[in-house]
Amino acid sequence: FAARNATLPGKDEMIEWLREGQALFRGYVAALENDYELRTPRKANWGEEYETRWLIATIIEHDIYHAGEINHIRALAQGNDAWPEY
Repeated sequence: FAARNATLPGKDEMIEWLREGQALFRGYVAALENDYELRTPRKANWGEEYETRWLIATIIEHDIYHAGEINHIRALAQGNDAWPEY
């Protein structure tokens, strides 16, 4: 997506890219040999080490955060970004 003159992917292509990323992430988590590996320090992409469980939780929370942003923007565009009683 970095090329300036490249055609931006459509919705279906982006959803497939996200699904592939989620499948890759789930595969790495599933490949952990036992629960003790959750306490194993691993490098984050910025170079610091954290327990594996912290990294997994952070990725999940990151995805939840962005899902909330997407839903908020969608609701704003549809004009229904409020609780029903408001």
